[in-house]
Amino acid sequence: MKIVKKIIASAFALSLATSCNSQPATHDDDSIAKRTVVNEFFTWYINETKLRGPSYYQVPTYKKVAPKSYIFDIDDLKKRLRGIPFFSEKFKAAQVEKLKACNAEMQKVSWDSEPESQFNIRACDYLWYDNWVGGQGEDIDGFNIVDATETDNGNSAAIFTVQITINGKPFTKSEVEVVRTDSTFKISSIHLNWKK
Repeated sequence: MKIVKKIIASAFALSLATSCNSQPATHDDDSIAKRTVVNEFFTWYINETKLRGPSYYQVPTYKKVAPKSYIFDIDDLKKRLRGIPFFSEKFKAAQVEKLKACNAEMQKVSWDSEPESQFNIRACDYLWYDNWVGGQGEDIDGFNIVDATETDNGNSAAIFTVQITINGKPFTKSEVEVVRTDSTFKISSIHLNWKK
């Protein structure tokens, strides 16, 4: 009986010590985590565009759905987006919805062959430039976070202004929103700001 009491007492003491040592994440920890997501995404993406080209994650392959009807392959886009751990599910879903709107307009056109890029359909125009860092294949070589604003919308969000550079010179800015999703932070939107 004494041994059981000692085990229970030891377990209680260990539990108490553990709970005293584990502290909830602070506001500073959250700010660092949000900034880290932005840094890791742009570092990864700039390197990826050098390997795969700037359109790989934003412009999927074509899919022939009838003798003279082509659309972009939604499943291909979803697969590519799944490979990006920095994006929230909401952000990925928004990318898919934009492509669905493009596809709806594409199906109104009769194509003699697989479409070439930069065809003139307004709902598809966003595909002809890089929506995350700007440009159409320029040699993006760096970035700097130049501003961060914490927002209070119930999900510990923050907006980061990221200066994109070419040869070390300012090119454009990306406005990146980061939100809490479960226990981590993810990018929920990216908007280009051409005011340098």
